[in-house]
Formats: sequence, structure tokens, C-alpha cells
Amino acid sequence: MQFLSPAFLYLGFLALIPVALYLFRRKARVKQVSTLVFFKTLAREHQESAWLRRVKRILSLLMTLMILWGAVLALSRVAFTPRTDEFRTVVVLLDRSASMAARDAEGGPSRLDLAKARILTKLDGIPEDVGVALVAYDARPEIILPRTLKRREIVSRLAELAVRPVAEDRAAALDAAGVLAGLETPAVIWHVTDNAGGEKNSLADEEVKQEHAASLADAAPTPVDPDGETGIASLPKEVHLETVLVASQSVTNVGFTAFNLRPSPQEHGRFEVFVRAGLNRDAPGDVKARVEALIGGTIQGTRELDLKPGDQESFLLKLQGAEDQMLHLQLRAPGDSLAMDNDILMPLPRVRPVVVALVGRGESQDGGTTKVDIDPYLGLALQAIQSEGEMDVFVVSPESWPPKHPVDVAVFDHWLPTVWPTDIPCIVINPDGRSGPIKAKALDIGIPYDAVRVVDEGHPVLFRVSSSRVALRQTCVFDLAGSLEPLWIAGNEPVLAAGEVSGQRVVMLGFSPESSENLPLMASFPLLMGNALLWCAEDSPNVIERVDEARTGEVRPIKGTTATWQEWGEGGLRTTEIQLNGPLIDLDRTGVWETNEGQRGASHLLSWNETNVPGTSEPAGDEPPGETSSTSQLGLLTGDVNWLLVAGILSLLVLESWLFHRWAVY
Repeated sequence: MQFLSPAFLYLGFLALIPVALYLFRRKARVKQVSTLVFFKTLAREHQESAWLRRVKRILSLLMTLMILWGAVLALSRVAFTPRTDEFRTVVVLLDRSASMAARDAEGGPSRLDLAKARILTKLDGIPEDVGVALVAYDARPEIILPRTLKRREIVSRLAELAVRPVAEDRAAALDAAGVLAGLETPAVIWHVTDNAGGEKNSLADEEVKQEHAASLADAAPTPVDPDGETGIASLPKEVHLETVLVASQSVTNVGFTAFNLRPSPQEHGRFEVFVRAGLNRDAPGDVKARVEALIGGTIQGTRELDLKPGDQESFLLKLQGAEDQMLHLQLRAPGDSLAMDNDILMPLPRVRPVVVALVGRGESQDGGTTKVDIDPYLGLALQAIQSEGEMDVFVVSPESWPPKHPVDVAVFDHWLPTVWPTDIPCIVINPDGRSGPIKAKALDIGIPYDAVRVVDEGHPVLFRVSSSRVALRQTCVFDLAGSLEPLWIAGNEPVLAAGEVSGQRVVMLGFSPESSENLPLMASFPLLMGNALLWCAEDSPNVIERVDEARTGEVRPIKGTTATWQEWGEGGLRTTEIQLNGPLIDLDRTGVWETNEGQRGASHLLSWNETNVPGTSEPAGDEPPGETSSTSQLGLLTGDVNWLLVAGILSLLVLESWLFHRWAVY
């Protein structure tokens, strides 16, 4: 018990007045009367024993004192707090991560709203001379209000707090709160969250923990705080930790936990999206969910999911759309309690054609011009690929090499440059001579082969190529340099190889399409050339735009003065423009951003820790040691009990009036 306004306790000395009146007794006065008949009649009607008269007087005195002291206690604002020890500082550590936006009932308050109400109730139970600090945290802790005695300012700043779609990092927040509380001890930290266990102590998801399990096996053991929180160092001396829960017994939530948009293998301008969705462990039962992929408002693909509590399901979706269109993934399930992890926005990357330089043998003609001799079947294959709009192919004579404008891939047909280009991926067809990593010798008479042996059928260059039906004529032999790997072997010699040499991608073809039997007539040859070109240009800059993807809560370097955010909300797509005050942008929301200088990026929640919205694991009344559950904080004698004192005073007044008129207690 504590007094929020102890100055009024001095009014308690007024109780000396009724005590003095009780102790003061007037002596009976003697009067002469004419007769005693009337007084004898009254004595018989109101005859009482001495002990009953004494009890009435004591009862009257006690009720008077109780009414007086009840009024004094009400003015002094007596309050009861859960903790009986004295403290000078209270640090309110409020979880505002994504899971705090969960609503345990449709249309009901969010967990953050419940947390605010719980904090206000607890603040009513501490004296006015105790300083209070407010710290909110998600991925990073933020000191909203340092230690202050102004309760109205605390209430105002607390009302302004909102949930951010960011995963939490509990360890950093508790460390920061411990440092703040240690400045003015003794102190207590009220950790208000929806999960008191150690499951959400890290920003890392479970799959990340599994990947690093081996490296963490030899690490030092995780420190444990005596009040039940793991993952933080021990709190400073005379600093206590209380955990206040705001979670219901059962809750259902589905959400996205992983996402990746990537180009389809060997399909220029087409994409596939990897998605993983999960259902929280505390869900009361299985849930049927539906995932829809929309591009430009049109559904491109759907997937029905049957999720069990604690399960996550992964799948791939094929997509095709124009550049600058918006991909919107949405996950819907009945009874879902959290909306922040149900939508993903991602712009389709801008894709430009692959620029290919085709260099062949030069033949001098009359007039000083040079004719470039290109294998006709090679020319037809490249022409077919170019007609699809995926590549721009231009022919370069040996005299014009190297070209003046940049290219993504160089194709050398029956020709090798004197100086090997080390900064361009190259495809070499039927070479003769030495240049850079290429060491080849042409055969005077080609060797025909009815079949080839496949060494690595899963290599991207052989994607969808029918190698079993290939018949060709080997026209040269070459050495395998660096990490070049044979893909086709004819007889005992490789005729097709691919790999990297000093970081440069190289594809070698030791046969002539023109002199081969059925290879140039098959669909596999244009497919083989297209695969080789796309594999070589995979890492070329600016062929496919690199959209800066990150999780919410991170900070990314940018260029520009303003940024435009596109977010998905209840009313649809919202656009917001913000001013940038430096070279960094804080990804504090989910959606797509673009600076005024054209830099684009996207941020997603994608956290199993937040999607796994917890319920309470223990019934009320079975709190673990050192923790405070929600029910114990809402007792009748918690906080300011003035209302109870006023009710008691009114009841005593009514009782005293009834005793006075009915039993003459005065």
C-alpha cells in the first residue's frame, strides 16, 4: 500500500476531536421536581443495562473514526501495487512489433490497445514522486520518453504509439531498458508484450537458426536473466523485471514467412516466385487458406493450402507480366487475426534485351569491304532468338573488334581475337588456335558421331535440350581450362563444355553446325544457343533490374531527396511521399518504394516469429516465478482505490443513520 498524495495524512489528527468528546463525561445535575411518577415510567420503557449503553457509545465512536479516516485516505489517494518493495523508477518497455496488431476477436481491440490500457491501470498504482520512462521496441528499441514525473505527458506519448510491421528483437530492447533503469535505482521494468517466453527473443527466424546451428554449437552459452527472460545479460543491481501479458488463450493467424521473385531459368523476361506461408502453433485447429498472385489487378495464379498448427508450406508460381507492373500476393483465411503478414507487393523488374556481338571470319571483297562469314545455321538460330525480342544480335567484323559500345555476350565463330576479352562472357564455336584460356586445334576432316554422351544433364546450357537425339560432326579438339566442365563427349573428346575461367563465363563448341547431320535441323540447336547466351548473360549488369529487397526494420542506402511509398491497406493501394534527410531510408513499412532518382526497392515482413502469434500457454493463476500475468494485474485492490473508500464512507453513513434512528446508537 502506498499514498499518492501523502500530504493529506496530517488531517488524520482530526480524529482526536471525537476521541476527546468520547472521553469527556458531564456529571449528572440534581434538580427538584414535584413528582417522580413520569420519570419512573420513562425509566421502565428505556431501561438498558450498563454494558449495552457502553457498547453503543463505542460503536458510535468507531463509526465516526472510520468515516473520518476513510475521507483522509481518499484525499491521500491510497493505492495498492503488485510489488511491495520501494522503487524510484519505472521503465515501461512496450512491444510494438507486428504481432501486437493481432485482434483476438473480430472487431475487438488490438493487443497494443490492451497493452496501453494495462499500462495506464498500473500507472495509477504508483506514487507521483516515482519517475516513469517509456521505451518502445520492434527491431530496435526507441526511447519515447525519458524518466519524467509528468504523468499527462506519459499518457499522451503512450496514446501516440502504433504498431509497426517489423519483427522484434527482444534482447536489444531489454538491454536498453536495463541501462535506462540502472540510472536511478531501485527500479522496475514493466515488459508489456504478447509473449513472455523465449521463443521470440531474436529477429532471426527458425530457418536461419537452423542454418547457423553448427557455428553456434561451440559458442558461449546464452546468459539467462533470473526473472525469466533469456538472451540478455543480467540486469543491473536493484533492477527488477516484470512481464505483463496481453494474449488470449487461442488465436488463429496465417501469414507469409518467405518470398523470392527470380527470373525463370533460361526464360528471358519471365519470372517465378517462391512463397512460403505458415499457421501459428497456438491455432485451435487446421485452417484452409488461399494464395492469389495478381499482376496489374489480374489473377495470374492461385494455390489452396491446408495448414496444420505450426506448419509452413512452400511452393512456386510461374508469372509473366510487363515491366513496371506490380505483383500483389495476398493470403486469405477465415478467422485470421493479423493482416500485416497477408500481403506482399513487389514491382516486376525492368528487363532489357541481351546485347550479343557475333564475330566471324572476314573475307575481303572488291572495293575494300569485308564480308563476315557466319555459319548459316548459327545465323538462323540467332535470328529466331532475336525475333522473340529477348536479344539484340549484331554482326562485327574482325577489323571492328572490339566494338565501341558495350555488349553482354560475345560469340566467336571460327575466329579468335588476338587479345582475349576478360570482361565479357564468351561463346566460342569451332575455334582454331590459342587466345586467353582457349587452346584448340582444328581437324582437317571432321569426325561424325551418331550420338553423344551427356556428362551433366542438369546444367543450364542443356535446359530442355534433347541430347539423346543429337548427331554432329566434331571439327576441333580443345583443352579444358580453369573450371570448364564437359557437357557432351563424343568418342573420347569433349565437344561441348561450359564453366568459368578467372570469373569469366565461357562456353566451348567443338563442332560445326553446318557440317553436322541432324543437329542444326532440330529445335534443340536454337534452344542450346539461347540457353548458352542467357547463362552467359545471367550476371551481366542491367539486363535484369536488381530491385532492392529487404525485410522491414532494416536501413538501406539510397540516392535522392524524396521517396514514394506504395502500401497495401484496407482501402487498397495507398501512395505516400516522404522527405529523405540523408543517404539512408528506414524500412518501417511494407510495400514498394522509389526515390526521385529512380532507385527502387521493396520491404516485406516475412517473419515466422511474428506470424506465429502466441496465445497464453498457462491458465490464469499459474504464473511462472518472476512474471505477472494479466489477471493478477486487474484485481480490485490494484491501483487507486478511492472509489472503494468513497463507497465505504457512504455505506457507513447509511449504517450510522439507521442505527441512530432504530437503536438509538449515538
